[in-house]
Amino acid sequence: MQNVNVRQTKILIVDAMELRRAGLVSMIASWAASMDVETVSIAPAELRVHPLDDISLALYGVGGTSLLHSSVQECLAELRDALEGRPIVIVSDLDTAREAVCAVRSGAQGFIPTSLNCTVVQQALQFIRGGGTYFPPVALLKLSESGSRSGERDGGYGADAPDGVAADLTQRQRDVLALLQLGQSNKLIARELDMQESTVKVHVRQIMRKLGAANRTQVALLAVKAQEQKLAGEKLGAFDDSHLIGGTSFMSSGADLFHRHAPSS
Repeated sequence: MQNVNVRQTKILIVDAMELRRAGLVSMIASWAASMDVETVSIAPAELRVHPLDDISLALYGVGGTSLLHSSVQECLAELRDALEGRPIVIVSDLDTAREAVCAVRSGAQGFIPTSLNCTVVQQALQFIRGGGTYFPPVALLKLSESGSRSGERDGGYGADAPDGVAADLTQRQRDVLALLQLGQSNKLIARELDMQESTVKVHVRQIMRKLGAANRTQVALLAVKAQEQKLAGEKLGAFDDSHLIGGTSFMSSGADLFHRHAPSS
């Protein structure tokens, strides 16, 4: 059980390979130092004996092994049990939609392909540590391209997810969705939009039904999917990962770069 009296100020790096662990430690060293945060590096076999009460964020490096592999699933289960809700980020050499969806299903708060540049990774980790979620735009674009064909088998969000969001939502539901994507709780959304919290809950349920989503995280990801699909369809140009975080384009309008998953109330 987690000791609530221990300050959670360390970042845990878990990887079976010592060289990969050293690389991850080096990559986040300056960022961690700037926040006065220590890094702890261990192998998966050490999880059962290493104290984790002071961990605020865990990075699990899997290399080129799929998240579907039994050894990875076992380690993730141990991490979830030990961290008791604190964020877990998957670091993988496999930059595919299937792996990103597996990360969502596993309960991870982020999926970071090793193809990302260090600046984006550090920004993503900073956001996740603050309660957000990160899934790369490339993976979401691949999910957009394949989701309608493969449905639940590959896309993970069902065959009923629409190609666009705005056409199927009322204006009030769009307003709620915009705040939901920012990680606002139902209570905060109600306050912002000057409505009853019970009304917000109804809108959230309707949004989830229309998008074919099972939870609030999937709502945010599906909204990103629709936005990217629309942009791809309009051929607005090639996407650059250095300007994309969490699946949203860096727009001059000041659109948020990440998506936060908040509790329902």
